[in-house]
Amino acid sequence: MKTKKTKEIHLVVENLINIRNHKRLNQAEFSELIDIDYTIYNKIESGQLKLSLEKLSKIAKNLNLREIDIFTYPKVLREFDNKNEDIEAQLTIKLKKSLKEQVLEMVLGDKNIEILNK
Repeated sequence: MKTKKTKEIHLVVENLINIRNHKRLNQAEFSELIDIDYTIYNKIESGQLKLSLEKLSKIAKNLNLREIDIFTYPKVLREFDNKNEDIEAQLTIKLKKSLKEQVLEMVLGDKNIEILNK
């Protein structure tokens, strides 16, 4: 008796299926959205055809995503460039009055202490 081999579906293809389901689209509607022929997309989803990097890039572009976002779906990786961002922080410390000047000097420097004391 022959058993039918099931194709293993790659994580990216699983995520495409999840994206399609999230958008509540059938394969034909989704293939139109991502601008890939329905029969090709159907074969990709069923594991009969491997998804090329070129097709993945095209799909990501048409979904307004990056390729990495399809790999990490539903999470979206964000790039953080903190070089130009000012960071605001508040720190509350309880200390004796006698240590106030020392701590402010360590944190703010000599010149800024003079400004605060005016």
